[in-house]
Amino acid sequence: MRTFHIGGTASQVFKQPQIKAKYDGVARYNDLRLVELEDGSNIVLNKNGSISVIAEDGRELETHNVVIGSVISVANGGRVKKGETFVQWDPYNVPILSEKAGRVQFLDIIEGVTMKQEVDETTGQEAKVIIEHKEDLHPQIIITDDKGEPAANYPIPSGAHIVVNEGDKIVAGTLMAKTPRKT
Repeated sequence: MRTFHIGGTASQVFKQPQIKAKYDGVARYNDLRLVELEDGSNIVLNKNGSISVIAEDGRELETHNVVIGSVISVANGGRVKKGETFVQWDPYNVPILSEKAGRVQFLDIIEGVTMKQEVDETTGQEAKVIIEHKEDLHPQIIITDDKGEPAANYPIPSGAHIVVNEGDKIVAGTLMAKTPRKT
């Protein structure tokens, strides 16, 4: 009988969906685009940023890359304690988050053509899932401002689960869709 090794280094990246401070210090954001959530925490909108813990004397004690959708519970310049969890994320999905507040409008999201309704087996909830399509259509979620003008535009890839409805009024940082992470 053969056994197969599955995993390796790449699968370890999202094993722990949180970052705990190894040292006491001050949090410093590095190249992060953020939206502040209602609870005062920040959600990360880009995938190339990091967060560092800095000692009293200015030395960098630790640095962690953060993934898109990470929620950071400590402010830039805020104090972290050794062992404290200060960054968390969903290890299974890549979120598509709105940078702007406004009203949701769908473009080229057409049931049976670019989107199908699917029942989530774990929750029993119905979900809108973007499907592969051949037409010259580009499924997008557009956020419009109070005047009905486009404020932001988000292309939605095949396989993404849309979690907002057309006409919803949303705030900045709202999860609009999520795509399963590649493991």
